[in-house]
Amino acid sequence: MKLVATSDFRNQAPDKISVAGALHPQHIHKGARFSIGDEKPLEKLTPEEKRLVVELNCAGRIVEPSQVELVAKIDAEVATESRKK
Repeated sequence: MKLVATSDFRNQAPDKISVAGALHPQHIHKGARFSIGDEKPLEKLTPEEKRLVVELNCAGRIVEPSQVELVAKIDAEVATESRKK
């Protein structure tokens, strides 16, 4: 399942979370594109992968790429934050 990080958070399941362009193996940065269970839909994930998706979703840490407006907002925030550094 492909996802986008809404904020920075610790990657406590590096064996289940695959991050494109990871800055650190145990960190997922805001705006990062990553996947849990490769590109499988939620229904085809293992119980552990589903639990991870649910926990991250309940914590407000992820959105799906299909949520175009939210993803664009996150990307804009990341760009603004990187210019301030």
